[in-house]
Amino acid sequence: MQNGMYTIAVKRDFIAQHFLIGGAWGPENEKHSHHYQVEVQLEGAALDEHGYLMDIVDIEAKLDTLIAVQVSSQTGTPAIPVSNQE
Repeated sequence: MQNGMYTIAVKRDFIAQHFLIGGAWGPENEKHSHHYQVEVQLEGAALDEHGYLMDIVDIEAKLDTLIAVQVSSQTGTPAIPVSNQE
């Protein structure tokens, strides 16, 4: 606890694919991948009756949904979690 506040964080690594259109950008015009990391930190002054700031499972599920929706809507392809890469 820092400054009387509690903090919880969730981090995700994923790969998103895309390609550029409208110009001659060489390899960028072909479908290719980028690695991204996103971290969400939530802070609050009080814990609930169970001693939690928030349910981490809920935070993880909402973050995973947000990533999937954003990546899919921007690129037309799903995000690939790094933990599932071989």
